[in-house]
Amino acid sequence: MTVETIHESRNESVAWLTIEHPPDNTLTPGMLSALAGTVTELASDETVRCIVLTAAGEDYFSAGAHMPALSEGLKNEPRAEDSLMESGLAAVEALEKCPKPVIAAINGVAVGGGCELVLACHLRIASETAVLGQPEIRYGLVPGWGGIQRLPRLIGEARATEWLLTGRRHSAEEAREAGLVSRVTPRGELCAAAAELARELAAQPPMAAAIILRAMRECAIRPGLEASIERHAFDEAAATGDAQEGVDAFIEERKPRFRGT
Repeated sequence: MTVETIHESRNESVAWLTIEHPPDNTLTPGMLSALAGTVTELASDETVRCIVLTAAGEDYFSAGAHMPALSEGLKNEPRAEDSLMESGLAAVEALEKCPKPVIAAINGVAVGGGCELVLACHLRIASETAVLGQPEIRYGLVPGWGGIQRLPRLIGEARATEWLLTGRRHSAEEAREAGLVSRVTPRGELCAAAAELARELAAQPPMAAAIILRAMRECAIRPGLEASIERHAFDEAAATGDAQEGVDAFIEERKPRFRGT
């Protein structure tokens, strides 16, 4: 029986989501809907402070859309609610709008829709064997889950245009140099590095983290209003109990005890 699922596991306040669909972790409508639903549930779970998205195996994060499902969608109703298009959009939106930091731990090839899942996460670290790219143009298609929007914001318009128009694949180190990933690890150290980063993020005040993530997203899509958005974000954070606790702890030279209030 073919495995086709999104595994969820917990390690204290960190939730791990693992894509599994051998051999190359392609994405079906059911998997994408499950991912969107799980991320949405975790977003409202007060016991979760950070999410790590990764994949089973060592060679593939995700090779993108499951081609038989894509072919079927192109022949029938690609905009139907249960289609690959709509389920993919729901997944990337859930990742991007999640108020908890989401780390993509890229263990292998992440191309097409797999790369678009990565782009929707807040932080990205990669194994040295990872490969990223948007090859859709080579099939007469274009990215449909936010790649055209997010890639230029992350690596700049010039680089993004070349990536999108050539459909080339890029190494983890090339992705790091472009600014797409923040860290490249040896092959066997990715999960440990992701866990360490996740623990650090989980220890931060959750309301401040959520405010930062929302403000960064708003600044990206509302140019010209950055100063106003940032001021509102500061005022909102300053009114929280965690802000008072953080300042008091600094003055009293002790470790803060953030409560998420």
